[in-house]
Amino acid sequence: MRTGIVSEAVAPATAEGALKHSPADIAAGVIGVAGPEPDDEGNLVGMVCIAAARGHETLARTVHLKSKDRGEIRCEAAEESPKLAAKLARA
Repeated sequence: MRTGIVSEAVAPATAEGALKHSPADIAAGVIGVAGPEPDDEGNLVGMVCIAAARGHETLARTVHLKSKDRGEIRCEAAEESPKLAAKLARA
């Protein structure tokens, strides 16, 4: 089965890659559909997959943001990623 780019399978790879190439202790990856139209795979505008990686542990989740404005979606996604990173830091 093929995994689309906007997925909880791809978002962790972005976080893990960022962590591998950074001196940071925790890294986040965000992939989503900011619009103005759904993506080619049918994912709706506002679907965002977020991941955080620390050491050998990675958390990921999908959120469905209500805004349909591209800029607002980007800002909301940027606000969600530190929340997941903080959850990982407490683990």
